[in-house]
Amino acid sequence: MSQQTQIAMVAVIAVVVIGAAIGGAYAFGVIGGDDDVSAINNVPDSDTTAVASFDGEVFTDETTTMVLDAMIEAEARTDEEPQSLDEALEMFSDESGVDMDGFNDAMMFVQEPDDQQIEQVGVIMDTEWDEDEFIGIVEEESELQEDEYNGYTVYEDDFGDTIGVLDADGVYVIGDRSSVEDAIDVHAGDADSLSGDLRDSYDNEEDGLIKFAAEIPDEDIVPPDPNQQFDVNVFNNVNTVTGVYYTQNDDIVFHTSMVTDTEEEATDVYDVSNGALSMVRGSADDPEIEDVVNAITIEHDGNTVSVEYRSDANDIVEAIEEVEDQQPQQP
Repeated sequence: MSQQTQIAMVAVIAVVVIGAAIGGAYAFGVIGGDDDVSAINNVPDSDTTAVASFDGEVFTDETTTMVLDAMIEAEARTDEEPQSLDEALEMFSDESGVDMDGFNDAMMFVQEPDDQQIEQVGVIMDTEWDEDEFIGIVEEESELQEDEYNGYTVYEDDFGDTIGVLDADGVYVIGDRSSVEDAIDVHAGDADSLSGDLRDSYDNEEDGLIKFAAEIPDEDIVPPDPNQQFDVNVFNNVNTVTGVYYTQNDDIVFHTSMVTDTEEEATDVYDVSNGALSMVRGSADDPEIEDVVNAITIEHDGNTVSVEYRSDANDIVEAIEEVEDQQPQQP
C-alpha cells in the first residue's frame, strides 16, 4: 500500500473534507460541537436521503488508535512510511497544511432531487481553522472566486465546488453550490432543517464516533438470481439503514439496523441473514475468520433487524500481527 493510500485510510475525514472543497468527489461526515452551527440541525430537509456524522475524537480514542496503529504498522514497508496514526496525521498535516488538531467534527448529508440524475453532497464542518487560514490552504490547490449568498460569504472554483462560511472562526459547509446554499438557508432560518423518518432514525441510533442513517430507494437494490442459495431479494424490503461505530472500554463495536415496513418482512431479513452467518460459521476453518464470525450477532425485534460486531481491540491487534507474521518478508 502506498504512503498516500495509508494516509487516506487513517485520516479519511481530512482527505474527504479537503477533497470535497477542491475536487468535489465524495464526502464523509460527523456530528458534534454547537448544535446551532455544525450539527444535524443545519442539515436541509429538502431532498435529503442520508446523513452521516464523524466525531474528531476518533483520532484520540485510545481503543480506536490501538487498532489503527497496528494496521498502519503492518502496512508500512519502509521507514519513510508512517508507523502509527500520529505519524500518519502528522505527515498529512505537513503535506496539506491542515492541522488536524483543529478538526472538531462534521456532518455529511446527501440529497437526491427528483429533477436531477446525480446525488448532491454537502459537508458541514466544525473546526478551529479561521477563514483566512482554511481558504488559503484550499487556494494553494484551486483558484476560488469569492461571492455572497443570503448574507454569507461563499467561495467557488471553476468546477462548481463551493465553500460556504457559516462562521469565520471555523464553521464551513462544503460541496456543490446547491447543497451549500440549502445549508446556508437552514442556518439563516429561511428553510427547514431535517425532520421526519430519516431524522428520527438518526436520532434513535446510539451515539458514537461515527454514525449514519440512510433511506433505501424503492427500486430493487438486489437483482433477482435463481441460482442464489439464499433469497437475498428480501433485502429489497429494507427501507432504512442506520449504523454506528463506538468503543466501550477495550471493545470495538459496529452496530447496524435494517428497518422494514412490517414485522413479517423483518423476519425474512433476519432468517436470511442468520442463515448466511450460520453457514459461514460452519465452514470457517481459519482461526482468524472464525473469531471474526463469532463476534457477529444478529437480533430481530418487530420490524427491525440489528447486526452487531463486537471484539476486544487487543484480539484484533493480535490477529493483525499474526497475519502480518505470516506474510512473506520483503527483500
